[in-house]
Amino acid sequence: MNKENFKRNSIIIHESFYEAIKDLPSKEFRQCFEKLIYYGFSGDERDTKGIEQKILEGKL
Repeated sequence: MNKENFKRNSIIIHESFYEAIKDLPSKEFRQCFEKLIYYGFSGDERDTKGIEQKILEGKL
């Protein structure tokens, strides 16, 4: 799919996503969750790194 036209109006949050980030300090939890939500709606992975990148790659 052309990423320029990629857009969703809903996403699924798996329990494993939450489990992977739930113990992070508040600031990191929010940042990670926001990037995962952004990716879910936009398909855009830019600026993803660390734990959020591992989740997107299916490694957590």
